[in-house]
Amino acid sequence: MLVRLGGWLFRKRTSIPLPVVLALLVVPPRAADAGSSALLYAGLAVVAGGEWLRLWGVHHIGAVSRTRSDRLGPLIDSGPFALVRNPLYIGNILLWVGFALSARLPWLAPIIGALLLLEYHAIVRWEERLLDTRIGDP
Repeated sequence: MLVRLGGWLFRKRTSIPLPVVLALLVVPPRAADAGSSALLYAGLAVVAGGEWLRLWGVHHIGAVSRTRSDRLGPLIDSGPFALVRNPLYIGNILLWVGFALSARLPWLAPIIGALLLLEYHAIVRWEERLLDTRIGDP
């Protein structure tokens, strides 16, 4: 069940964050956070770190990172992939958490982080099953 959910989430991963975008645009910050430049700058730093990790990962994985199909490219084990298995997903989590902080909605950051961790966990399970089926145990 989790693997099947992961496949569905993988195919829909571009549109799934749209409710989060809406929340970031519509939900006003609490009065105590509204003027916080520290949250803004912390968020921007987290966004920059997430984008840097994503760009580094895309540089190593190439065009296959932009596919919406279950097409497999070569197994990458250099660059950020030598350090963590899914740097693009980690970068995405950092981006969205940073957006929440930049929007001065710090209470939303852990919610976004938890939801994305669950989403990517299911996607990774699906990807691992796909790799196992097509490549086997190297």
